Amino acid sequence: MGIATVLCWVAWLFVIFRVDPFFDTGIGFVFFYTTTFLTILGTTILGSLLAVKFFIHQTRPLYYYVHKTFFIGSGVALCVITLLYLQAAEVLHVWNTVIFFGILLFLLLFRISVRRSQGVSEIH
Repeated sequence: MGIATVLCWVAWLFVIFRVDPFFDTGIGFVFFYTTTFLTILGTTILGSLLAVKFFIHQTRPLYYYVHKTFFIGSGVALCVITLLYLQAAEVLHVWNTVIFFGILLFLLLFRISVRRSQGVSEIH
């Protein structure tokens, strides 16, 4: 996973320095958003796994935490990509951002509520 994240960073840097957005037909923007998503996803997952390994001293195997960190990483990457796209479309304002994070908070609280009502503890 570390090697894939490093390759995503290399691909992202290649897109940043080699693709000219003013003379692009649109495929460059797809590459930019894709490499940005994968870079943020990999970096967040690796950072979360390192935090779990060093700060949470439980006896569970590491693959148990991969699902949780993948969920966190994909959520963070999707949020960043959404905010970048809204900024590029020039529709991102303070009130849009507040509404966006309000919806995210609502979805997170809803997910926690559903898990607790099913009898699944959030922290095992």
